[in-house]
Amino acid sequence: MSLLSKMSDESRKKLIPSKTFLFGEYGVLFGGPCFVLAHSPFFETLSVSKNKESQDSDLDKVKVHKLSPAGKILLENNLENSLSLKDPHNFKGGFGRSTAEFVAALEETQKSFSTKEAYDKYMSFFKEDKVKPSGADLIVQLEKRSAYFTKNPFSYEVFDWPFKEVLLLLCHTNNKVETHDHLNKELQDLDFKDLIEISRKALKNLLEKDLKAFVLSLGHFSTEQERLGLLHENTAHVVRELNKREEVLISRGCGALGADVVAILINRTQFSESLSSCLKELNLDLICEI
Repeated sequence: MSLLSKMSDESRKKLIPSKTFLFGEYGVLFGGPCFVLAHSPFFETLSVSKNKESQDSDLDKVKVHKLSPAGKILLENNLENSLSLKDPHNFKGGFGRSTAEFVAALEETQKSFSTKEAYDKYMSFFKEDKVKPSGADLIVQLEKRSAYFTKNPFSYEVFDWPFKEVLLLLCHTNNKVETHDHLNKELQDLDFKDLIEISRKALKNLLEKDLKAFVLSLGHFSTEQERLGLLHENTAHVVRELNKREEVLISRGCGALGADVVAILINRTQFSESLSSCLKELNLDLICEI
């Protein structure tokens, strides 16, 4: 079910979910699958005006950069520098702000478009990049649903979190890696074969609702990610500390170098004050519970 299913079309249009790659963020770039969560809190389109001088000056700090894909869409429609987006994460990064901007720009400038048309338009802005983004985050923000995705061939299916007995905590680490720069500087010489295979197993476990196997796959994914040098030092420490706790089924760093976001799986009845205190000690900000 869509996160915004009970809202009017107009209200839905102005709200765009955050996103988190639960697994597969690297393998998907080279042919593997990924699973991306669409979740709260939501980015919100604040204003679009052809009269740029009429914009509220208080919104200047959240306007779209003119050289971003969203900024180029607005330029094509003579709306440059006019889109403002409310960022519920206060610009910390890691939850899909840039793709949310692109969704907002499309929804404000195009009467209708398919998900594939939007995806192709977005990817067209990265033709010169050595390693192009997957665009999976864009898919879930367009659909406003979690989904599993492959880039080549292009394929996706919306799929909600299936483990009702498990509470999934998404926490911000207060670190940030610039994904675009990271993709183009650090991935050229790595072998992602094993990581892709682990992603395939994790997706199979997810679709079969096999929790025990899924937890093992996430653990294997993190181990291989760290072996490849793709896990931020601080996140590696945080994950090790969390995984020592009895109530934690598994935790892992998500996104570029696992730097921005940590996902934690626990039994739904075991979110205690003790765990909450642990999160604070590890400088983790709880963003969302699924």
